[in-house]
Amino acid sequence: MWDFLRGLLLLTITGGTSLRWTAALSLSESLATFAVGPSIGDWVDRQQPLHAPTVAYAVQNLSIAASASCAYVALSISGESSFHIPVALLVIATATAAKLGSVASTIAVEKRWVIALCSAHDDEVLTTTNATMRRIDLTCKIVAPLLAGIIMSSFGERAATVACALFNIAAWPAEVVCLRAVYRASSHLFTSREEVSSSSSTTTTTLSASWGYFLLYARQSIFPSTLALALLYFTVLSTGSLMTAYVYWAGLSATATGVAQSGSALFGIAATFLAPALMKRVESPKASGTLFIWLQNVCILPAVIALLVAAPIGNATSANAAIYILMVSVVFSRVGLWGFVLSVTQLLQKEVVPAEAVGTVSGVQAALQALFGAGIYVLGMVLDAPRDFPLLAFASYLVVTLAAALHTWGWLRKRGEPSVELPPIGVEL
Repeated sequence: MWDFLRGLLLLTITGGTSLRWTAALSLSESLATFAVGPSIGDWVDRQQPLHAPTVAYAVQNLSIAASASCAYVALSISGESSFHIPVALLVIATATAAKLGSVASTIAVEKRWVIALCSAHDDEVLTTTNATMRRIDLTCKIVAPLLAGIIMSSFGERAATVACALFNIAAWPAEVVCLRAVYRASSHLFTSREEVSSSSSTTTTTLSASWGYFLLYARQSIFPSTLALALLYFTVLSTGSLMTAYVYWAGLSATATGVAQSGSALFGIAATFLAPALMKRVESPKASGTLFIWLQNVCILPAVIALLVAAPIGNATSANAAIYILMVSVVFSRVGLWGFVLSVTQLLQKEVVPAEAVGTVSGVQAALQALFGAGIYVLGMVLDAPRDFPLLAFASYLVVTLAAALHTWGWLRKRGEPSVELPPIGVEL
């Protein structure tokens, strides 16, 4: 819910005439993740399995509640006020803390826990588990934006912030209960990973060790694929805050914007059924990833063309048509995007060497995704007028094409080559 609300609320708090503050929020989250993402991954690798996600979810949920509360305060201040900017900065700071909590929880649960829980089964079970977890996540992305849009349209923006804060406060105890139930039933599967964590707990992280995280990441055989995934974050052609704010500025209601986000998640769910079926029929996740990333590329092309054609014309009819083509193209492209994400996720789970470094490598992955995400938001802060959005869309398409080419090259180059055991570099694991 907060992912949907935050961009719209910042746009409203700061006057509704510029995307700069919305871009600043995403830039802050991206830079923070880039700065500490590898360290977060290393921290997860060293923690007892139950401790890491418990702490991560607490940070994530309570920070979202704090950020929503700050937004409520800003919305309660009528008219022009000198307090709007400081409160907007507090919204950004607390939302950034929530993002770091989300990075930690994602690495702990979607990487480390899933690998341990599926360790006694074959790759097909791992593929199915990844798809099921992604399906649950995307189902929430259907319900939350739709619910948030309805609350905003029916009861106002302040009511939406209250609902978001209360939900996140109430959700943390339920999350902890679920984590403990799963851990009690499967604790024997985590034993070997706990021993690895304990044996490396005395390592001191230094600047050279931090650089070693990136060297370890770059020497993985799956590096072209993981880098391609990171490049996909340099985009506004998604249901992220910049595009959400742009279509809202262009005249779409909060409800219609929420419906579009829910539609994107619905097509992502379709990918969670399609990806496992395709992975059974092709030679590797790299092969399925190649098909999915080029599907994404083809789907977003009509949106870019429509935006570039409509911009010089400048009439309402062409602008409205371009907005709807943009929304439909992005919705359909989610099949390719999430299919590619699932393919690369399995590569990260199965082909990272040494195996106990999966959290660290995943942390570097999060950092690079944040770096490229920051790149598009820097560009969004420079080209902050909503009328400049077509230029951002064109730049995004070029990067998606580069990512597709990079992954395809890595797949063709490594076909038939076995994975190579790599020693850790610059950091003791």
